[in-house]
Formats: sequence, C-alpha cells, structure tokens
Amino acid sequence: MRVLPVEALSLIFQHIAPPFAETTSPTRRPTGKDHPPPLIIASVCSYWRKVARSTPQLWKNASIQIRNIHDIHPKDSLLHLYFAHARNVGLSVSLYYSQASPMTPAIQTSALHVANCLYMHSENLSRLRLIASPLAWFPVNFEFPVLEELHITSHSDHPVIEVDLSGAVSLSFLRLETLRPKLKLPPHPTRLFLEPIPLHECIPLLLGCRNLIEFRSADFFSRLSKNIRTLEFRTNMQTFRRLDDIFRHLNLVRRLVFDSCSDTAVHFILHTLRGKPFPLEPDRVYLPALEELEIKAVDSHLLGNPTTMEVGLADFLENRYGKEGRFSGQHGTGLCIILGQQFDWTPEVKGRLRRLVAGGLQLSLIEDSEEVDWLKLLTRAPTVGPVNLSRIAVTTVKTTLYTIQQNLEETQGTTRAKSMPAHGYTQSHPWTSTSTPSYNVLASSPLLSTLIARASIRPQGLTSLVDQLPSYFVAKLLDAQLAAD
Repeated sequence: MRVLPVEALSLIFQHIAPPFAETTSPTRRPTGKDHPPPLIIASVCSYWRKVARSTPQLWKNASIQIRNIHDIHPKDSLLHLYFAHARNVGLSVSLYYSQASPMTPAIQTSALHVANCLYMHSENLSRLRLIASPLAWFPVNFEFPVLEELHITSHSDHPVIEVDLSGAVSLSFLRLETLRPKLKLPPHPTRLFLEPIPLHECIPLLLGCRNLIEFRSADFFSRLSKNIRTLEFRTNMQTFRRLDDIFRHLNLVRRLVFDSCSDTAVHFILHTLRGKPFPLEPDRVYLPALEELEIKAVDSHLLGNPTTMEVGLADFLENRYGKEGRFSGQHGTGLCIILGQQFDWTPEVKGRLRRLVAGGLQLSLIEDSEEVDWLKLLTRAPTVGPVNLSRIAVTTVKTTLYTIQQNLEETQGTTRAKSMPAHGYTQSHPWTSTSTPSYNVLASSPLLSTLIARASIRPQGLTSLVDQLPSYFVAKLLDAQLAAD
C-alpha cells in the first residue's frame, strides 16, 4: 500500500471512518469497541500510522463506551488522543457509561477525569452526547463556544441540578432524556427536545428562543399526584414514551381503566406493568396496590389475530402474579378484571388462567356485566373482591338483603316441601347454580360481615336467613348490582 500517495490514502481513511452516533434516535447507542477504527488503521503499519495521525478528519467522531470504574482512566486517555489528532477540526463525542450498578461516590470521583478532558478541549467540541452518564459529566456551565448539538440521557435517580447553557453561543440542538435540570438557554436554538421537563416549565424557555423551528415534549401525565387511586386512559395514542417514569411513583393506584383505547395501547401498558422493572429491587413492581383493571372498550388495530387481547391479559397475569405459569403470591394476591365486551377465550388461555386461580390467585373476571363461569372452581365459593365491595352502595346492600329476605319468606313453604339436603337446595330450585356450594361459606365469610356493617342493617333472623341462601346466588346478585352501580 506504500504505492498510494498520502493524499489518496488519507481520503480512503476518511471514507471508512465511522459516522457520529445519530442524535435524533433515542434508542441508538455507540458501539463502544475497545479499538475504534482510527486505532485499527494506525496499527497496520508505520506508513498507515503516519497517514492516520496526519488526517484530522479520521478522528473527528469519537464514540466511547465505559463499562465500569476500572475502564474510566483508559477511556479518558483515549479521549485525549482523539482531541490531539483531530486538532482544530470540531470533534463529535459520544460517551456511554454502561454499568448498571448505582452511581457510587468512587465512580463519580473517577468520572471527573472525563469531565476535565471535555473542559480542556471545549473550544474544539462541536457535538456532545452523554448516555447514562454520571453526574460529574454534567458541566454546570457549558462554556463551549463551538458546541452545536447536546444530547443528555442520565440515570433517573439524579437530583435536580442547574445547567447553564447560555455560554454555548453556537448551540442549535438540545435534547434531554430523563434528566430534569433547572435550565438556562441561549436565545438561538432551533430544535429543542425537552422530554422530561413539564410544559409549564418549558414555556418560559420557549419564549426566549426566537429562532426555534422544532419543539418536542413528552409531558404525558408528568404532573400526576403520587396520591391518586384511579388512573384512567382515554386516548387514541398507540404507544407512550417514558411510561415507566410515570408509573414509577404511582404506588397508591388501585384502579386502572381503559376507555375507548386501541388494543395496541392496552398491550403496551400491560406489557410495561407485567415485568419486574427494578433490577436491584426484584420485589417491586409498577402500581403495587393495583386491585382492579377495567377495559370498557377497545378499538382493534392488531388485525389477523382475534385472541391477541386475551393472550395479552394472560401474559400480564402470569408475569405479574406468577412464576413459570404458577401463582407465586410475590406481587399481590388478587385482581378484579372488568371487561365491557365479550372476549374470545381459547381453551389454552382458559387453562392458563385456571392454573393461576388453582394456585391461589384471587381473580374475578367480569365480562359484559357477568362473572365468567369457566373460571370458578368447585372447591371454592365465588368471590367478590375488596375492590368490588368498595363500589357497592350502602343502599344497594340494604335493598339486596331485604329483597332476599322477602323472596325467601314467600317461597319458604314450597321450597321446604321439596327434598332439600342439609347443605343446600336441590338442583331444581331456580336459585341454585350447576355447582352447589355450602351455605356456611357465605355465612362465615368476612365479606358478608363487612357488607352488613357497612349497611348498618340488623334484620331479624339474619343468621338463619343467610344459612338458607346459596352463596352462588348472593355472589351473582352482588356482581349484578356492582355492574349497575
């Protein structure tokens, strides 16, 4: 290759040099090779090394991945090498810190070496991208006169800091992800992507940017109170960005509702809720207090698979409440699912849900105002969970119990004339279900005691009345009243 003149070989090197990491893609990260292409080229022979070192364009894009604390000093030296060989050519730097462990004081201290390198060469830095970066990488005052683009993605546990960009007089593009600083901007940016910053905080910044042509914000429920109990989605959006940041702080939500949402959106949200999002805290899940999930109406967008929603619900339940398809009890013991329309439950999906119920999951599945019968087990009485109880009006309870008493008094004679076993009515009685559970289950249940206490009702002979009522019938009545309420 020595036959090629320096100019020709230099052009070839510039052609194969890696481009800078695309700043408009939030998911694309630098490759992070230990030996970037400029070093590989320079290691072929002394002639190539001489040409590589004399070609500043070859060194203008630096994508560096730092894997752990021991990797900081070598990569700091590599960054200095890029600045030295790039000379006066504006350098584009992408730094990606990939260690998943928490940012310890030792890591923050070591990271200062990288920040000092950026400060030393601030006059030659044209683009900067900081991915999952330690707090020490954030210069409080960006006195970078030629910096045109800045993209920062930080750890979500970083405290609120002040970032002054008024000294970055050439800045035209700014993108922030996760990091939510107190921000000062120069007057001339043309593109602002301030995704974690609430809109009310963005407005003063926008008023000062006279040349702005593009603005993006992901302020979706960013100001939700941590004390809310009910969260309802009514939207035609298909997906949601940074949804995990929204759910992360909602620890008291008991009721989640989807009203006129696309099935794609429901799938997206359930997929977010089903996993274990905290690697260092495996016992935590999003919305840990969730007791009721209601899907009022779904607009179908996933064509060609009519059972997609049913499979998605089964996946959600197995991943959130089970382990290897069996109920684990680790992240809650029960859930009430209310569906506003008929679903196409396949035998395979029914079997998956039955296994969870058999394992101990207290699952109530109400479809089109009626509890599905295929989920009930003969070994237990139908349940009305605590979330149902909270929605049953006191007057409804009174009316229901008195109606039962009246009906019982009217039919007591004819009913007792029939051959009634000691444990329940015969199959011919209109109140009797296909399976005949014990009346004592209802009489001794905390549910009935709580209902009576809430209604402040003490009808004469209530104990004997309850002993004569099939628990299936009462559960059906309460479910029907719940749907009406």
